[in-house]
Amino acid sequence: MKRCPECRRDYYDDSLLYCLDDGSALVEGPNREMGRIATGSAADESATAILPGAKALSAGPAGIRPVAKAANSIAVLPFANLSSDPENDYFCDGLAEELMNALAKIGDLKVAARSSAFSFKGKNSSAGEIAAALNVRSILDGSVRKSSGRLRIAVHLVNALDGFDIWSESYDRKISDIFEIQEEIALSVVNALKVRLGLREKDAMLARPTESTEAYELYLKGRFHFAKRSEDDVRRGIELFREAIALDPKFALAYAGVADSLAVMSSFSYISPHEAMGQAKPAAAKALELDPESPEAHMAAGIIACTYDWDWEEGEQRFQHSIGLDPNLALARFRYAMVCLSPLGRHDEAIAQMKFAMQLEPLSVIQGAVFAAVLMYARRFKAALEQARKTYDLDPHHIAARHWIFHTLNANGMYAQALSMSESFLPPALVTLEQTGYAYAKSGRRQKAENIIRKLKRAEKTRYVTNYWIAVTYLALGKRAQALAELEKAYQAHDWFLPLLRTDPFLDDLSGDPRFEDLVRRIGLQR
Repeated sequence: MKRCPECRRDYYDDSLLYCLDDGSALVEGPNREMGRIATGSAADESATAILPGAKALSAGPAGIRPVAKAANSIAVLPFANLSSDPENDYFCDGLAEELMNALAKIGDLKVAARSSAFSFKGKNSSAGEIAAALNVRSILDGSVRKSSGRLRIAVHLVNALDGFDIWSESYDRKISDIFEIQEEIALSVVNALKVRLGLREKDAMLARPTESTEAYELYLKGRFHFAKRSEDDVRRGIELFREAIALDPKFALAYAGVADSLAVMSSFSYISPHEAMGQAKPAAAKALELDPESPEAHMAAGIIACTYDWDWEEGEQRFQHSIGLDPNLALARFRYAMVCLSPLGRHDEAIAQMKFAMQLEPLSVIQGAVFAAVLMYARRFKAALEQARKTYDLDPHHIAARHWIFHTLNANGMYAQALSMSESFLPPALVTLEQTGYAYAKSGRRQKAENIIRKLKRAEKTRYVTNYWIAVTYLALGKRAQALAELEKAYQAHDWFLPLLRTDPFLDDLSGDPRFEDLVRRIGLQR
């Protein structure tokens, strides 16, 4: 057993070197004390431990900073929709998420992130179970009834240790009073938890993203759809963000939402990078113009710089600035790891950022899937598969969970398992079809692999297809010339995954080929 000499927390995973609460070096502890239980299993601790080199990064704005102690910690659960219209779910979720964002601006308060807290939606979990899973002491939940322009909101702040209410309140107001209600709830929670609140923190917590209630509702609805990640939902989210902008042209977060959504679309092959980034760039620029201190806007600009412009210096500066503005924005950390640090071959830093992000959002499906990817590109194949399986178990239907469990199975040479899983997905998504071809090729079923390529080439006539993955299948078939030709097409298209070719294990056979090395050089990834 090990113990943190500062906060006295005990750990029963001897592989950990640093405290997950305050980053202090762990020391050998006494025998296990009766009644003291470390939060989470040993496997969970190991999966989210900060790397030994993490503290060395603390000098920069994107450094690994310890999460606040669990004593001042809270999870905001999605509010129950008591309205007759199920469409109002977006409003209930948005209200809870906005409260999270407000409370997260308080330095002395640890707030469980959205994807982790919202994973309990619709589940009959006790306060103790939720607190143990999210490592928090208190839970905020409530209900919303929205009808005829009025809101009835009931809120409860619960002590997860004993299940008793710390504070509760009910509100019966006009919908136009939503910002005042949020402010009252946030301040009441801070007072009830006796958390220190500086003047600057209070101003940040109570800052309003827009003065238009209608634009705000559209924005919440846009985020609700974007979180689902299906093509139809992402497109609908963009429409709603743009409707919000039409009502309030100074709504910076709505512009950032447009930019982020469009960038994500090209990663899932929903649209081409040229089409996506042609619209994302001006949206990100406008968000930064309206709010130069928006971490979401800097993050969106960083994604564009790395995945499309291949401007690594600009991209890293944007990500670091985003994380500096909001160290607990897990989304910025895991994207920094995946689209900037991994392509540059800085794997220890990428994994450290991912592990910190996993502390913040341990139950995020998209983030857990990306963590598996980062481990795979670092050539930690077994760890990558283990992480991918954990994520897949959280949501077997999530497109990212499927995508990366396929890749990690293939990276571990488990082609039969990958193909067996592929056959269970009907109809197959384009991203899983791309990886199925590789598994067929490596398992000797060449005709099947070539059939997959033909399907993808037919699809390419009517929609965007990621040539990068066609190249991977060609290389698995031993067709180097065709693989290089597809990578050149990927270069012309600015494929989302092209920056990973330097570290991609599926392209190892091209290493040293002058044409391949020239491609590496052209996107600024010289070895």
